[in-house]
Amino acid sequence: MRTLKNFSSNEMTFDEQTKTLTIKKEIIDEDEFINVENINTLILNGTVKIKYNAFYNCPDLENVIIGEGLEIIEKNAFENTKIESLSLPASLKEFTLPGMYTMLKDIKVSLDNPIFSSFDGVLYNKDMTKLICYPSNKEDKEFVIPSTIEELSREAFTNNRFIKKIDMSKATELKTISAYNFYNCIALNKVILPKYLKRIENSCFMDCMNLNEVVLPKTLTTIGTFSFLRSNKEKVFLKVFVENFDSIEATMKWKNDPMYTKGYNKIFIVHEKDIYEKIFNHEVSFKEAANIINEER
Repeated sequence: MRTLKNFSSNEMTFDEQTKTLTIKKEIIDEDEFINVENINTLILNGTVKIKYNAFYNCPDLENVIIGEGLEIIEKNAFENTKIESLSLPASLKEFTLPGMYTMLKDIKVSLDNPIFSSFDGVLYNKDMTKLICYPSNKEDKEFVIPSTIEELSREAFTNNRFIKKIDMSKATELKTISAYNFYNCIALNKVILPKYLKRIENSCFMDCMNLNEVVLPKTLTTIGTFSFLRSNKEKVFLKVFVENFDSIEATMKWKNDPMYTKGYNKIFIVHEKDIYEKIFNHEVSFKEAANIINEER
């Protein structure tokens, strides 16, 4: 780790007593303040761009005051800090997800920003057709995705530790759930998918250790690799109701994937243990299992 001492220049000032760093220069370079342990407050006044990992692993950094003029925040700029809230200016044009390991609970956006918007602490594009970032430390237990949403950014919900239920039923224009969207949402136990969903991409629900119920709509045609890997930590039933095995089965590689055939994942567990065992032992196909399930239902 590094520490800063009192200094002052035309571009930057640091006050060791208040642990306040004031930056006036246009570009904060990649890794420039990585592992600095004694910054508590950051004031940006004239900065246009914050590069990758600029304040990565600054463990005391809690407060950021961003002046107008900032246009770009690159990935992981504030990862591994104590920042809980970000207020983004009207000038911001590019914002990459803040990183998997943050304390971020709330994102606000200036009403004058023509590209981004926020509602209840969640970051969207201006017309709320794209959900960009659901903060990883936001403590709400349930979330309903708005009806306007057509797209979820990759990793949009990644690493949230509190959310238990996601309801996407109102987002009828949402056709794809991107890779790693809900990766490591460890409290998530129920997901309601959109009615017309077509694709679940790679590792989407990977490491959702408490997930126990998913209903796959009949429009679904593609399930990516490791979509539900290591879901359901108790190794009990993860209920997967499928209405369209003909279209899905061709995209499933699980039978030939050692990560699944060794039994590390329980997505094939349906209603009865014997059906689950037959699927894992390849004694019945997915379609045959679906017929059994439908008869029972």
